[in-house]
Amino acid sequence: MDVERCIALHNEILQHGWIGSGRSPDQLAANCTNWFDYHGASAAALRHSLDSDLILFLERARFPNVENFSFFYWVNNLAWPEYMFEFGELFDTHGYRANAEDSEEWAERFVVLYAMNDFGSHRLGLV
Repeated sequence: MDVERCIALHNEILQHGWIGSGRSPDQLAANCTNWFDYHGASAAALRHSLDSDLILFLERARFPNVENFSFFYWVNNLAWPEYMFEFGELFDTHGYRANAEDSEEWAERFVVLYAMNDFGSHRLGLV
């Protein structure tokens, strides 16, 4: 995975949405932080469960610190720490369904990276 390209793409989409929502491009940097800084201790507690590439992405992808702003129409923003591993039971892989008896490794196999806006019955966005 090319993490640098993922970071650049995320930040470019964010900037496009920022400007498209009528905000000044000059104010974007001042209104953003990164995922770890925004979520503090709850994000830091997940570091041990995240791949090093994902950690780098979350450290460098911009995270808007403003209300009433969505990353994209269907996608709210990078997922909150408490949602990142919450939906593992929704995945069915090759006929195998994760359950309570499975190891933590299976439970943390899928990461919700972007949370969906409040358009449906769940917050499962981009995994």
